[in-house]
Amino acid sequence: MESSGIKHERSKLDPEANVVKISGRLDFQLADQLEEKLNSLLEKKEKKIILDLTNVDYIGSSGIKVFLDISERLNQLGSSLKIVKMPEIGLKIIRAMEIEDRFDMHDSEEKAVFSY
Repeated sequence: MESSGIKHERSKLDPEANVVKISGRLDFQLADQLEEKLNSLLEKKEKKIILDLTNVDYIGSSGIKVFLDISERLNQLGSSLKIVKMPEIGLKIIRAMEIEDRFDMHDSEEKAVFSY
């Protein structure tokens, strides 16, 4: 697995859609960086945010908390947070917390973009 990190780009399918690709371990340190990045997008009034978790091998509760917070803020703006390829560990956490319905999950960026 590559080192942990965050990369932001515009979707080639929709230039208004922001794709934030996360890699490695989404622990409390990376969750703080992710929250900063997502907050900066929200401050710029960006409403289409897609989290691509294809290369994530671990998600801690701090990562799930960021997802919940950003999802709530996007909902208030009349939008929703899209998540691509939630890893099994993340699915287990959100199922245990009984919050599956709070996330709009997809198996590809294309499906996430076209669900807006």
